[in-house]
Amino acid sequence: MKKNTELLISPSLFTLFVFLLINKNLCKADYILLDRIPKSVVKNLRGEGAKVIYIHSGDSIGNSLFSKVLRIIIRNFEHVRLWWIYKGEYEYPHVYGNDEIISSVPFRKFGITVIEDGSFNLQSKDFFEARVKKMHKYIFTRLMYKNIYSYIPYGYNNLVRKIILTHEKAINSEINHKVEKVCLKSLWNYKTEAERSKIQNIFGITSNLVNSLNNYPTVLLTQPLGKSEGGFMTEKEKISIYSNLLKGSSSNSLLIKTHYAEKTNYRKYFTNSLIVDQPIPFQFFELFNYHPSKVITISSSAALKYKNENCEIIFTGTEIDKRIVEMYGIVRL
Repeated sequence: MKKNTELLISPSLFTLFVFLLINKNLCKADYILLDRIPKSVVKNLRGEGAKVIYIHSGDSIGNSLFSKVLRIIIRNFEHVRLWWIYKGEYEYPHVYGNDEIISSVPFRKFGITVIEDGSFNLQSKDFFEARVKKMHKYIFTRLMYKNIYSYIPYGYNNLVRKIILTHEKAINSEINHKVEKVCLKSLWNYKTEAERSKIQNIFGITSNLVNSLNNYPTVLLTQPLGKSEGGFMTEKEKISIYSNLLKGSSSNSLLIKTHYAEKTNYRKYFTNSLIVDQPIPFQFFELFNYHPSKVITISSSAALKYKNENCEIIFTGTEIDKRIVEMYGIVRL
């Protein structure tokens, strides 16, 4: 495989978005993207001339015992496929993105610049040490690479020299010195009109959506908690939680920004609200001067942007359900 000088490894739509803002030429980077990122985004990115390797994670196949075994097989196979694509020659001068996923393992030795990936960046070292122990499932990774259990991701390893974040929330003091805070709006303003147009095209943002945003001052940021989304809840349970959070809010002035990994059809339950289920990072909206008066969420880090503004934040935190804590850790505002 003929390689560019930069590589992005990401399971996250937002990580991809930030990278496209800090990157000077999207076509001079290679991309390893997990299937949590919708195919429409991958198609549009390829349409702009980028080279993308699409990795299957098996997250959407359920939580039965058979599904869990199948997921392990899929992930082991995908690691071997990645090795075959690169023929073992992984070297890049600059690697960005996520340093936890299996696809990142061959590139860790080059020092991955970690880019924000939601509330995971706020978690403790103990939280990630517990997650690392699950790596024993990835047989080929263990055979091909040594010391995978000693690598603590999300910036805790000494090979990581920089962590790029967009919010003010402090992370663990042990790694806070690695943080470089970036302003999305400044990065956006620095882009040329042609570059902005390309990024908007990749995420499928239309002028009609942009022009309608400020008609909806209340926002609900949802998360992938359903069994078919890599989570654990029934759809009924998930909708019940969000319905309770929305009590007292007018449905006519409500914008529901869904998570791109979700399968729920929110139009079925919230018929009078604007449902934005296109694969667009919510943080993109601030670039178009969207200023909601209320943001409601369980634990989406996208709400943090509005914490110091004239905006009411309803952030329940993950402790409302112990299963959410098991999935995301303890996250509070």
